[in-house]
Amino acid sequence: MHTDPPDFVITFLVYLPEDDSLEGTGTRFYRPRNPAYFDVGNGPPEDETNPEFREVVAVPFRPNTMVAFFKSARSFHGVDAITDPSVQRRTLLNHAKVSLPYFKDLYGADIYEALFLKRTMRDFQPFRETLRRGERAYELGLIGPDGFGKLPQSA
Repeated sequence: MHTDPPDFVITFLVYLPEDDSLEGTGTRFYRPRNPAYFDVGNGPPEDETNPEFREVVAVPFRPNTMVAFFKSARSFHGVDAITDPSVQRRTLLNHAKVSLPYFKDLYGADIYEALFLKRTMRDFQPFRETLRRGERAYELGLIGPDGFGKLPQSA
């Protein structure tokens, strides 16, 4: 489990399994139990040695599934280890990153700190709101369990 490096802005994971047999091996998102704990991506603060986490959500590893998330110093993610050498978790991984030294030189230290340090120390609401909306759409029957919209039934 980890948070991404500070130069990452957003990560995209496209799952490419052949079928649903590895459904339980998708990406899991965690939150630290200590509300003051954070890790900007350069390692945890020195006073924290073994922080406790709770799982927030697990994304099933299914065909035609994509997971995208913004970098945060309080949003940790990871996958369970697969010990069978014949099993592969085929995933297309793409990171949107920024050159931090270039950005800092171009826009100044204050802007850099606001965007890449201070923003990562609090909840990133768009991600949480997207999860809530998806859950609500499923409850209302607007999307199926696979996340795809349902076509209206003809009379």
